[in-house]
Amino acid sequence: EQVCPVLVPKEFEYGLIGRKAAYIPFEMATPKKALIDLENCIMCGRCERACPKDAINFLQEPKEIEIETYAIILATGFQLFSPERKAEYSYSGTLKVIDIDGNPNIIHAMQMERLLAPSRPYNAFLRPGDGKVPERVAWVLCTGSRDKSLGNPMCSRVCCMYSIKQALLYSSAVPFGEATIYYMDIRAFGKGFEEFFNMVRELGVNFVRGKVARIESRNGNPVVIVEDTETGDIMEEEYDMVVLSVGLLSNPECAKILGVDVDDYGFVKQTEENSNPALTNVEGIFVAGTATCPKDIPDTIAEASAAAAQCMAYIKEVKG
Repeated sequence: EQVCPVLVPKEFEYGLIGRKAAYIPFEMATPKKALIDLENCIMCGRCERACPKDAINFLQEPKEIEIETYAIILATGFQLFSPERKAEYSYSGTLKVIDIDGNPNIIHAMQMERLLAPSRPYNAFLRPGDGKVPERVAWVLCTGSRDKSLGNPMCSRVCCMYSIKQALLYSSAVPFGEATIYYMDIRAFGKGFEEFFNMVRELGVNFVRGKVARIESRNGNPVVIVEDTETGDIMEEEYDMVVLSVGLLSNPECAKILGVDVDDYGFVKQTEENSNPALTNVEGIFVAGTATCPKDIPDTIAEASAAAAQCMAYIKEVKG
């Protein structure tokens, strides 16, 4: 990895830092083995010459593996909404590694998750544009959700709560920082969610009801332009960093290959949602998690357990 001359955005960090063409995907990878990104590798051979175990073989070819099974559980997850589609929000795409128009201090929620994580890409909580500690941060909810102009009128369910959680973590990381959340509606529907929302608000996080019209730049800082729907005032606020709380979209390719029915939004249809949520229209194929619709981690785990139980019962029945 040290001798590789190629530098590209690191996917695990959502482009916040770079990686080499020969790399370990992330620090806690299991097994901790390096791989070569053939799309970006320039075949210079430096890694092959530097490898002390002679483990690199550029002559390897891809191969298909067939696995016979009694059943399949579809847990194909979701796709993040691409904030580049919302041009008025000035999102710049991958950061620091490549030069793209936009403000590098406007990031999306998964990038914020990495900045707040204990294994964060930087040694402290810093904004990507210039490495400064952001003293004012805003979250823009419903980026890509509840937006008919983008073809996605549905709510993504989890964005309100993960944004509130991030605001709390930011307040802990930057004790004198100011956190503001711009929202259309707060949907705190789960057990303890409303209490958590009220606690964070009492701790000083600002909540402003209004749909952000656009985000501009001033001296390298994002400027949020929004109408406060409770007062009718047009607000223009400058921040050190803005987080776009992006929605969850379907990931239907695998379902289509297997012939499983999907709904109007591309999520897998559950034939008996209330009584047997893991069932699909194809016998022997079960479903769990955000393959069916946006949901949080506890709901996903519960559905995964249900799918595993139904799958085991089906296999036992088939095998006799």
